[in-house]
Amino acid sequence: MFKSRIPVLNPSPTAVPPTLFRSTFVQGIAQTSRFTITSDAWTSKQYNYSVAGAFITFIDTDWNLQELVLDIVDLNADHTGAGVGKKIFKSLDAASAAGGIIASVTDNASNNRTMNAELSRRIQKNYGFSLNVKNMSVTCLCHALHLICGAILCHLKAMDPVDLDEIYASTKTYDDSEVIELTDQNVLEEEERLCDEKQAQSEDEPDDTSSGSQINAREPLNPVQKVHAIAIHSTASAARKRRMRIITRSLGIELRAVIKSVPTRWNSVLAEVRRAIKLKAAFNQYVAKLDEGVTGAKLRAARSLKKKWTITDEEWDALEELVRLLEPFESATQDYSKRGRSVLNSVLLTYASLQEKLAQSRELYRSQGDPFGMLDALDAGEAKLKTYFNLARESDLTLIASILHPGIRLACFLDINRWGDLATRGRTLMDYLYETYKIDVSDTVADSTMLPNPTAESHKRVD
Repeated sequence: MFKSRIPVLNPSPTAVPPTLFRSTFVQGIAQTSRFTITSDAWTSKQYNYSVAGAFITFIDTDWNLQELVLDIVDLNADHTGAGVGKKIFKSLDAASAAGGIIASVTDNASNNRTMNAELSRRIQKNYGFSLNVKNMSVTCLCHALHLICGAILCHLKAMDPVDLDEIYASTKTYDDSEVIELTDQNVLEEEERLCDEKQAQSEDEPDDTSSGSQINAREPLNPVQKVHAIAIHSTASAARKRRMRIITRSLGIELRAVIKSVPTRWNSVLAEVRRAIKLKAAFNQYVAKLDEGVTGAKLRAARSLKKKWTITDEEWDALEELVRLLEPFESATQDYSKRGRSVLNSVLLTYASLQEKLAQSRELYRSQGDPFGMLDALDAGEAKLKTYFNLARESDLTLIASILHPGIRLACFLDINRWGDLATRGRTLMDYLYETYKIDVSDTVADSTMLPNPTAESHKRVD
């Protein structure tokens, strides 16, 4: 539709004037009466810029899911819910879309409820109808999964606290490329570069005896912390990278780079642990050889680290179970991040499935005596999941979307032990919707019968 409105063969950056974009946008949303507004705020790493983006989602008359960018607004450092709500409403109103809003999708930042309240207030003031703030709010599942996994890994001291809005804001400043698992090509390019280095290994070694080094903390480390400490140490210099690479090659392991996690990105911790498992033998041998070729204070420091970082077979087993636990969260995040498809109908079933996975892992760790403190971490994650699962249960929009999906329907929620009163609520909601739409259709039919009948002249055949 958009390309068809550009009557040029070689469009330039100025080929689509704002007036044309606006007319295309307005014509698109004019096909429907209800929209969802999705918004998010972003701040640059240096906190120089802060903007909010918003786009409209709706089903058009051909039953295709449409996503149209609404606006990108300059917040001017005003992150208050009222301030963001005011600016987004202004963009909605300018596009003649504010009167059709039925829901608002946001992350779980504390200011978003205030933002939705501001949107509702302004819509009521300008258009004469109100939106229930609780019912109109739809929680971003990907952010909820981030908080759940963050709670687990925070208890394992592998991540910074994730509940603070400013922590999540900093999380969004990282590109995905900064935390993804490196490809084999990346590793080979790194090897070619490092092979050209002429420095002796001893000239490139950081000093492990530094009192301010994080790796010299006195408290014992859990398996996830050990992996991170080894990852940091083995990538701290070109010489150490070379040493790890030589060990990896000598063991006949496929050449892969060591991954270092980002303390605000749970998926980077998963990538770090998963890569460590692939390099398990190399990690073990790297630690075992820490004290080779050193003397004096360096020898004592190396043996201290060797004792502290040695990962036992039982700890590797715990790491593998942690990966099995987190991978369904990763799959759900990736699945829900795809554009061009509706996902609200899958939220309840996704939460239920992940809750069962947490319960299974808890039983496994309990049977093993929980030597690494995993049960507390799982409890923290399950408590967070329960919070957002309950929000999804209470949402009329989420329930309706699930019931209307042909692969789910009302029958999915008949198990009272698992779903409580969702089936009863669902029937009530569907009855209400049926009666409401029946009235709307009746009014439409009545209006159509009042249209003037074609004159006899209009039916005459033109010879």
